[in-house]
Amino acid sequence: MATRLVSPQVVIDNEHTRTVRYTLEPDTTIGHHVHPLPYVVVPLVAGTLTFGDATGDRAVELEPGSPTFRPAGVEHNVSNLSDATVDFIEVEIRPVVA
Repeated sequence: MATRLVSPQVVIDNEHTRTVRYTLEPDTTIGHHVHPLPYVVVPLVAGTLTFGDATGDRAVELEPGSPTFRPAGVEHNVSNLSDATVDFIEVEIRPVVA
């Protein structure tokens, strides 16, 4: 289990998106959380992260530039149990207000 908590870097926070960059060094974790908004993850480097949710833990391989969409309500933890630093951008999509 990863022991150090990661500090995200918010790069955009406006009425359209909240965009955050995560750099997970070995033995770090984002921590358990719930996504209130749909979001897209864009890996910046190849690497392996461990995703933990109600179904258990699983290793996920990230490929640079290969985005993944997830719906609102996702509840999980993300940890880096590998020996390499993993870096990605997460874009939460805010609803359009008319």
